[in-house]
Amino acid sequence: QAATLQHPEALTALGRLHNQSILPSADPQKGFELLAQALQHGDDRAVLYLADAYANGFGVEKNTEQAISLVEQLAHTFSAPAMFKLASYYEDGTVLAKNLEKAIDLYQQAAALGYVDAEARLGILYYQGDDRLVNVSKAQYWFERAAHHQHAESALYLATLHFERFQDRNDSGEFDRYIHWLVVSADLGHPVGQLELAKLYVLDVRHYWLATAWLTLASRQGLDEAHDRKQFVILDVAEKQQVSRWLKRCYQQNALHCSDIAF
Repeated sequence: QAATLQHPEALTALGRLHNQSILPSADPQKGFELLAQALQHGDDRAVLYLADAYANGFGVEKNTEQAISLVEQLAHTFSAPAMFKLASYYEDGTVLAKNLEKAIDLYQQAAALGYVDAEARLGILYYQGDDRLVNVSKAQYWFERAAHHQHAESALYLATLHFERFQDRNDSGEFDRYIHWLVVSADLGHPVGQLELAKLYVLDVRHYWLATAWLTLASRQGLDEAHDRKQFVILDVAEKQQVSRWLKRCYQQNALHCSDIAF
């Protein structure tokens, strides 16, 4: 309904679902048309998917030159999504010749405009990219910027980074920071963050209810391991509750060797 009213963001969202055949009854050509309308109505994010449509032939004749031209024109108007897309082309080297220096420069320009995906991408490049680029301090800087802008995956990367430091240095402060960013990533809805947090809570029976809550959230996002662990926790709780009932009955009857039940 919002797309019918020409709402730019709704046009982009619906256009992507059609163009990339995410909907069961998707119409890629209709999706392309909706994305073009979204761009005309001022949603620069539509360029991300229009460029992909041209580059891959989704709902339109394949034309990589048009994809490049589209993002370059918008990047020159300081469109952060266009800068990000152009940077990704230089990074992966499939649409344009690979050039990491240009990619980083464009990501930084997009990040300077507050584009959180660019901040996160810079963190990843400095954390686990080309050997020439790896710089953990820079990675932490960009991950923290992105995480403060509610980017869940960046918060999870920060948790991983601090856990690795804890393992190297055995510094309790690093472990505290690991827990902090793990909680942040889980609160922001990252299923892996929710799963990892649940693994910590399940270590203490008093926190099983918290573990179950986080596992429920993660399993709702399709994480099979979270679903399997949730079933285990539920069974474990049920078993402990049954043991507790048996022990109570045993002691009420003044029977000997009641503690053997616990084993």
